Amino acid sequence: GPLENRGSFMYRLFWTIVRWMLDRRYRVEITGLEQLEGLDGPTLVMPSHPAYIDPPLVISHLRLRRSLRPIVYAGIYRIPLLRPLMRLVHALEVPDLAEHSRAAHERTLAMIDSVVDGLRRGESFLVYPAGKVRLQQTEIIGSARATFEILQRFPEARVVLVRTVGLWGSMFSYARTGKRPSLGARAIQTVLWMAANLIFFAPRRKVRITLE
Repeated sequence: GPLENRGSFMYRLFWTIVRWMLDRRYRVEITGLEQLEGLDGPTLVMPSHPAYIDPPLVISHLRLRRSLRPIVYAGIYRIPLLRPLMRLVHALEVPDLAEHSRAAHERTLAMIDSVVDGLRRGESFLVYPAGKVRLQQTEIIGSARATFEILQRFPEARVVLVRTVGLWGSMFSYARTGKRPSLGARAIQTVLWMAANLIFFAPRRKVRITLE
């Protein structure tokens, strides 16, 4: 209907603007994009997670027939400034995996139910099989089971694997200090870098995204 079309238009406009902004800071090279041609129906996009900046990089450079709904952990989802954006991109909230409580477990099960129901309606989701951002140079899947549960309940889903290289060491990763970066401070620094790139020929970080 008109509201759905308007929502889809706003979604695509938002990610087009995000991509333009990120292009001021990152030089992205994508391999395998042709494999998405004609891809339709329920889809799970499963990327590696080297830094906090890779979700907007991946989503803004992928073009699927339907909106790609990201699954976002609560620590990011509930940042006040980001809440309107979470609604705009139809994100689903998942509890922090470090929160070992019955309530968190129940919210995770509810999120899995929502994803499976969405897949049955033909929707597409971005879900990180590692369950968290990379804490060291080597990525470890660990005990995250959400992706396994989703695929077990809906094995008909098409799967797109995404490997992102070039972000480990960026200010949005754990590489510099070994601790979680302050996303607010890093976002401000990124905006300043983007502004500088409009005036000076500042270097851009090279990022390679491979799809399969």
